[in-house]
Amino acid sequence: MDLSYFNEFDDINAINEEDEINYHQTASVEDDFMSSDDDYCSTDDDNTAFGKVDIMAEHNLRDFPQVENIDQSIQVPDVTDIDQYLVIAGKSYWIPYVPNDLKPIINHKYPSDDAIEDMYRRYAYAASFDVRKSTNKKKRGMVYMKYLLCNKEGFPNTSLVDTLDPKTSKIKRRVDTSRTGCKARIRFKIFLGTTNWLLYEFEEKHNHPLIPRDHMLFSRHHRQLDDTQKSFILTMSTQNIGATIAHWLYTSILGGYNFVGGLIDDFKNYRRDLNCFIGGSDAQMLVDKLNNRKENVKNFSFEYRVENKQLNALFWADETSKINYKEFGDVVSFDATFRTNRYHMVFVPFTGIDNHKRCVTFGAGLLSREDTDSYIWLLKSFLKAFGKQPLLVLSDQDPAMKKAIETVFPQSIHRLCMWHITSKLPLKNVFVFIFDYIYYIYKFTGWKSLLNEYKLTDNKWLDDMHGLRHFWIPAFFKHVPLPGLMRTTSRSESENSAFHQNTHYGSTLVHFMISFEAVMEKQRFTQSSFDFKTNDKHSKMRTPFEIERNASMFYTRTVFRQVQNEMYLSMVSCTQISISTFDDVDECLVKEFIHYIPSNANASQLDPEVENDDQWDIPIRESTYKVTHNKSAQTFTCPCMKFEQFGFLCRHIFTVMKTYNITEIPSKYLLRRWQKDIIPT
Repeated sequence: MDLSYFNEFDDINAINEEDEINYHQTASVEDDFMSSDDDYCSTDDDNTAFGKVDIMAEHNLRDFPQVENIDQSIQVPDVTDIDQYLVIAGKSYWIPYVPNDLKPIINHKYPSDDAIEDMYRRYAYAASFDVRKSTNKKKRGMVYMKYLLCNKEGFPNTSLVDTLDPKTSKIKRRVDTSRTGCKARIRFKIFLGTTNWLLYEFEEKHNHPLIPRDHMLFSRHHRQLDDTQKSFILTMSTQNIGATIAHWLYTSILGGYNFVGGLIDDFKNYRRDLNCFIGGSDAQMLVDKLNNRKENVKNFSFEYRVENKQLNALFWADETSKINYKEFGDVVSFDATFRTNRYHMVFVPFTGIDNHKRCVTFGAGLLSREDTDSYIWLLKSFLKAFGKQPLLVLSDQDPAMKKAIETVFPQSIHRLCMWHITSKLPLKNVFVFIFDYIYYIYKFTGWKSLLNEYKLTDNKWLDDMHGLRHFWIPAFFKHVPLPGLMRTTSRSESENSAFHQNTHYGSTLVHFMISFEAVMEKQRFTQSSFDFKTNDKHSKMRTPFEIERNASMFYTRTVFRQVQNEMYLSMVSCTQISISTFDDVDECLVKEFIHYIPSNANASQLDPEVENDDQWDIPIRESTYKVTHNKSAQTFTCPCMKFEQFGFLCRHIFTVMKTYNITEIPSKYLLRRWQKDIIPT
């Protein structure tokens, strides 16, 4: 039986101390210590696997006595510190004064190598010097001997050129060094067949002054970042907060630099290392993460496309997004104007309006190109995930997007953003008035005369927009349910702004996804907070009618404020002046006395709980409305088409309902999309 392996451990006990010191000095500098029998491996002296132990408080509370002369042959000058200063053979040495219970004990057995390392780091911190790991000795792949050294062990490399490449004459960058050849260290070995380790050597003399206690916060030990700090840096990065500001915030939270455990450079380095770790595998890491989520998370959809081994397109949507789309997916806006990452991929969120009239994101995609093929792929992925086409799709004037919508969503009605068009109109006040007027009438025959009047007959862009009038003028969308919810892509642009605040154009895809999830968490938290306010608070009634109280039980708080405003105006501004009956249908004439509030009205004139679009910012051209009431079918129609546009009844119909003593809004006029608690928590 070969016992050479066991004899190796037995021989360790007989190591000559002087030979071992000389050997160790040579190995730590030049690494010329490889043999045919033993394997050595170097470890990273910045290893953060060992937890940081803060004994500052305990150390500061101790009263350390002055060190006395322990040897008459050793010169001990007047000392002002608690550490012992020695001069031996003309050389200066410092021995830290540390309580005995923190000192390493030679020939003491420890349950693991981690226990020894933890003990020595505690001792080093109390003694005010830094520690680094050195060479490990192996036999047959097993580490059986380890070293822990003072950080100033070894000597600096004084070569002016890069010796790793003998062909280069490039001058090395000047770097300061802290190496002084210090021999302070411990050595320990394993007990064969167990996990126990024996500390068999301890050198406590240093050939350099120790770190002042006030400067220990700059030591490597104190600067090691723990998991809490790393998590904080990552969390701040999801809010587009850099490492410098993150360090300032962390310092303010903890109450001082002494408690942070890392400098600004350490925060920057961790952020850099994190990006380097992601590096070239950025796209693969993101794809693997989303694929794993698709396999393990219920109802999560993920699609991606690769061309020439490069990620070309992504689409994803989770279960909450699908629930939101089921309830609020009648009108969808998507905009592709925001580049969010270092690869210049375009971010394309699909946005709608929830029951609180807040933005809600149904899903999102990333595209490397804004062409028809990419948009077709994206919309097909959207349709695969959600299973149905939206009633109305709102976008900008991108021709590639327009063609893709017509191809993939043939049943949807495509609407162009009205703001992008009207903002480019010449003589804006005149033309905005004309196009708002077209909102109420289907035909306008004065186009050519209007162009002639303002000498715009040669304006090709105006002719093109007139040719596209069916895609953006409101009058052509009156047959579409709820066309008043969105007439512009401002909702998408608002979402883009929110994402822009949390991301950076140089972000990796992994970092972008983390930021996206943070924004979605905030959006859903806001939605939950509105749900809570709707159930927790009760609006003050503004009319004596029972129908108002019943409506408050159905609508969310935001929508009820608008319905309540219509009810109030039906009481103070409207009156029914006549009624005519034909068969089972009553035609009621309602006269409205209120004047419109101009768009430039003072803010104090507007109700802060009601959106501006609903506060008479469009002039009222008629003062009398003919409301039709079918008594057998219990239906109401009004030429203002408030219900058809926004999903709740107008003041004119509420005026007629008072005549018939109706105390509850008919169920057909209570749209589910405005109902309380429609989305499960």
